[in-house]
Amino acid sequence: MASSIHLFHTPFACSGVIVSALEELRLAYGDTVIDIFNGEQRSESYLAVNPKGKVPAIRIEERVLTELPAILWTLDDQYGKGLLLGTDDPLQSLSDLIWIADSVHGTLRIAFMPQRLTSGDPEPVRQAALQKLAPMLRLIVERLSASAYWANEGWTIVDVYLVWIFGMCDRANVVRQGWPDLSSYVERVAARPSYRRAHARQEEAMARSGLVLPHG
Repeated sequence: MASSIHLFHTPFACSGVIVSALEELRLAYGDTVIDIFNGEQRSESYLAVNPKGKVPAIRIEERVLTELPAILWTLDDQYGKGLLLGTDDPLQSLSDLIWIADSVHGTLRIAFMPQRLTSGDPEPVRQAALQKLAPMLRLIVERLSASAYWANEGWTIVDVYLVWIFGMCDRANVVRQGWPDLSSYVERVAARPSYRRAHARQEEAMARSGLVLPHG
């Protein structure tokens, strides 16, 4: 029988957070790789799934959901009962996810690909994004330097998103001068069994689809 859950994703992009969530919940799901590096998110076939032309998207039964925080909230509400967002204050976790997705991730995307916002010299665009990003990252690292996880009660899916954000910071050459050492935090999140399963699932998806990640 076909799975009632189907994920449209790009391996090791932010949609990997959804893969970790599905693995944490031990849900059966199918998946389709969307090659965003070659514009497949704008293909006619994918726009029929998600007219916004973005990944990730997920089909649960007959309903298609987009936007990472909404997908995570739905998975936790329908299947997790607090396993993803925590039980102390799931609405706060949702609020944090929206802030990370909109403000932090959105600004980091500009720093990573400033050429998409200008036909001229991209460096001023990049520097403006980095300046805007700095206080947000400072807030994050200061909080994590005083706690084992983002939430006081322990691991939540927010931690997976933050580890991905830190990886993107490295790829965007965000200077970490003055940051506390967060290597133990990253290792702790990456050691979670669901994180390891998600990594393997994304490696398998890359091999199956022939997707090649760009360097840099």
